[in-house]
Amino acid sequence: REGMHTGSWSTCIVAVVADFNPFLHMFEREAQDTLYALAHDGAKVGIYTVLATEIPPNCKGFLSGVIKAAIPSRISLHLSSRVHSYDLLDSPGAESLLPKGDMLISTPAHDIIRIQGPSVSHDEIQRVVEYLQKR
Repeated sequence: REGMHTGSWSTCIVAVVADFNPFLHMFEREAQDTLYALAHDGAKVGIYTVLATEIPPNCKGFLSGVIKAAIPSRISLHLSSRVHSYDLLDSPGAESLLPKGDMLISTPAHDIIRIQGPSVSHDEIQRVVEYLQKR
């Protein structure tokens, strides 16, 4: 990305942790400490963290306060219950989202913003992957 004031380029790293919930259950304390360090301290040096997971059914309190503090911006697609919405976003609403890209974003200022993201089918993803493999 281009620097706002200097006109120079700076590097940033995006760390993506896909399906982190099982990892969190297996190594609860160590996982929380690692994710906190990666998200909180990493952002200071240009490492940005994206966590992705599915919420297990009948699960309450899957996001700890430690992780919420380290990752103040959160995005939610449709969730099955108001409890899950509160757990993820600290607000209701995700339980009434529509399928196919309807999202809520919780900002660091605790604003909830509704947006429409792209809906990409599995077949479309597969075609993109095949195209990129051929290059």
